[in-house]
Amino acid sequence: MNKGIRLTLVAAATALAGQAMAFEFNGYLRAGPVLSGAESSGTTQTYGKYSLGGAGQMYRLGNEGDFYGEFLLSHEQKVGNQTVKLGWMPALFSAKPNPTSENNYETKQAFIEVAGMDFAPNVKFWGGKRYQRADVHIVDTFYINYGNDVGAGAYDIAVGGAKLGVHAYSSDEFTTKNGTKATAARVTADLYDIKTSADGKLRAVVSLVNGDYINGSSGFSLSVKHDQANFGMKGLTNTVWLQAANGHAALTGGFSATKNKGLRAVDSIQWQSGPWGGQAQAVWERAKSYADLSNAETEVTRTSLGGRVSYAVTQNFKLLTEIGVTSAKQDGVAGTGRLNKITFAPTLALNGDFWSRPELRFYATHITWNDAAYSIAGSTPAGLTDKSKNSATLVGVQAELWF
Repeated sequence: MNKGIRLTLVAAATALAGQAMAFEFNGYLRAGPVLSGAESSGTTQTYGKYSLGGAGQMYRLGNEGDFYGEFLLSHEQKVGNQTVKLGWMPALFSAKPNPTSENNYETKQAFIEVAGMDFAPNVKFWGGKRYQRADVHIVDTFYINYGNDVGAGAYDIAVGGAKLGVHAYSSDEFTTKNGTKATAARVTADLYDIKTSADGKLRAVVSLVNGDYINGSSGFSLSVKHDQANFGMKGLTNTVWLQAANGHAALTGGFSATKNKGLRAVDSIQWQSGPWGGQAQAVWERAKSYADLSNAETEVTRTSLGGRVSYAVTQNFKLLTEIGVTSAKQDGVAGTGRLNKITFAPTLALNGDFWSRPELRFYATHITWNDAAYSIAGSTPAGLTDKSKNSATLVGVQAELWF
């Protein structure tokens, strides 16, 4: 082989290797069998996810029974004085522990980001689809979640001592009041890193929606989130959320396919002190939704109180316990729905910290509910075939990993 050709091939291989090393791979996966306790739900089986519906009602430890994974492949590269980043995240979901041909595949994120522009060197500009979310992990609820749509915007815009993000999105296609197909538009402003104290910061998210929906054309939502680290003791963080929405804007800051009106207050804490760690929350929500054609109202007041505690027996062995107490009162429905669960889970881990992953959990969960739970909109027991039952016990194994 010609020496020049060999040198060219070596240079090309080196360049490709360099590019490959520049890729980052991050993701999340949960999976595992439900060994006992699946319930009949019509023609299907329920493997967990017992709740009274609504946000923050499903305490997830030993109560998921599904298969879910999302994996982000990203590449960042310098182009002159600018930095270009590409990201792609496919996701796989199955309501059953065993993935089948009924799986749902979706592109959760696919975006381009550019930073270092000469007129705004610290601002990041992006387009595509990307996450903008903040959650309480133990209930798998993203109380702020406005990035699940195609859009474009800019963030890390300096505003005093804080930062601002301004984003525009389009919705999924829907049927208009005239029977035609259309999409809605939304503008979201996100002001964050507002310093309130040495260990405290505030975030405010405002969304405005405009579209030709069956029951209206507009929508507005506001979320205020405050994080206070070292809250009364070192290692304890307290987070408070206050949220309001109406029209076709959701409490999360995204689109609402149906007309709605809601208020929500959340107080969440998380801590780590020696071998003890955990997360807990209290939630109150009043939400009203309207049927597309009849405009009939469904209004529910939901409350939730619960938490998960982790105790590291050794560096690689933890004991997890989770308790959740939930209730839902639906206007026009007799009684108050109640659903409570408790889980005990001996767990293998690489570290004794509450947030250490991967974890391999061997769990036993007991869930009880009352008769009124069968009449609450969105309640899991409402879908069960045997209406005489008021409890379920789930036994299984779950692996959870993020990296």
